[in-house]
Amino acid sequence: MPEKRGLDDAIQRYSNIDPVHGDPIDTLRRVVEVSDQADEDDLGWIAVLLIDPLLDLHWQVIADAFEAAMRQSSKLRMAYSGTMTDIPDELHSRFAALVEAEEDIGHRPEE
Repeated sequence: MPEKRGLDDAIQRYSNIDPVHGDPIDTLRRVVEVSDQADEDDLGWIAVLLIDPLLDLHWQVIADAFEAAMRQSSKLRMAYSGTMTDIPDELHSRFAALVEAEEDIGHRPEE
């Protein structure tokens, strides 16, 4: 079984993506790129370190683009399932409806 990576390792790997101060559209593009290359462990870190702050701060700018990206990327849908965003309920419902049961890694019990 592969060794689980920790928070420090995840922060180091994704420190070049700034979901708070970076351009939201460019940041979304980069989040999709790293998500598409990530394993399930990393998708959890991507959810917490990148998607949560990106959506919390910039949902008004990127909501439609984020939804479109989710439609195209199963890995982004998987990562979204692990978020705890502070976005309007209607928007969360729209995004959550795109996540298929087998993609919902955010609600699987720990092994």
